[in-house]
Amino acid sequence: MRRFLFTCLLTLALVPARATTELSCVGADFPFIYEQGKDGSRGLAVDLLKELGGQLDFRCRFEHYPWKRAQSLVVEGKADLLIGPYRTRERQAKMRFVGLPFYLDAMLVYVQRDKPQPAWRGDLQALRGYSVGVVRGWTLGQRYEYVRSQLQLDEADTLVQSFQKLLAGRIQAVMSNERNARIVLLQLGINGEVTALAPAIQQTGGYMALAPGRVDPALAEGLDRALQEAVRSGRVQALSQRYGLNFPGKRYDWRDYLQQELAE
Repeated sequence: MRRFLFTCLLTLALVPARATTELSCVGADFPFIYEQGKDGSRGLAVDLLKELGGQLDFRCRFEHYPWKRAQSLVVEGKADLLIGPYRTRERQAKMRFVGLPFYLDAMLVYVQRDKPQPAWRGDLQALRGYSVGVVRGWTLGQRYEYVRSQLQLDEADTLVQSFQKLLAGRIQAVMSNERNARIVLLQLGINGEVTALAPAIQQTGGYMALAPGRVDPALAEGLDRALQEAVRSGRVQALSQRYGLNFPGKRYDWRDYLQQELAE
């Protein structure tokens, strides 16, 4: 009996432990979502990926790049996972979007308070003839992609530059997500000079996206299921509250959102 137990224990000891998979997880600094601090990467995406990694036996090597560079690394298969992209038809053809969105952004149009404003009801066609500032490499979602060629867009390297152009009268409006704009308006101290038009253009979800063919299919499928469960169970909502972000709870109709996300 002792010899049998010894043999069993020896066999178990010789079986190698399953190695934890390391993923190259890249993105740009997104306020509250993915930021580089003194002690490393932080934000909602970091917390969420660490939890999912514990469940699925992977860990992220977090890296920060300019946004266009981060996208290129994943599209070209030089990194595994892109943090935070909005889903569009063009991007969906180049990357595998995982599960459900883990944050939602309101897409807004900002103008100077004391200047003439467009007749705005949420339709981007109302901005035709206006010079509109956007950040190079950003999208606002599929609805924006359908009409962007019809708009007079002024691209800047940063959102700060776009708002500075607005105040200088070089452009007539700025389009941005509310989360980033909130930080910039505070930073520049211009909340009293700029206003957001209502209603929002749309609510756009931010995802995790994988490089096609680079991540093990079983891990990719597991990540898809685990992220969906984290969203539907209310876990992502709870994590979002750490950063003052609003995210839907268990009763949110994601089927309706997904049907509209890529619609014209």
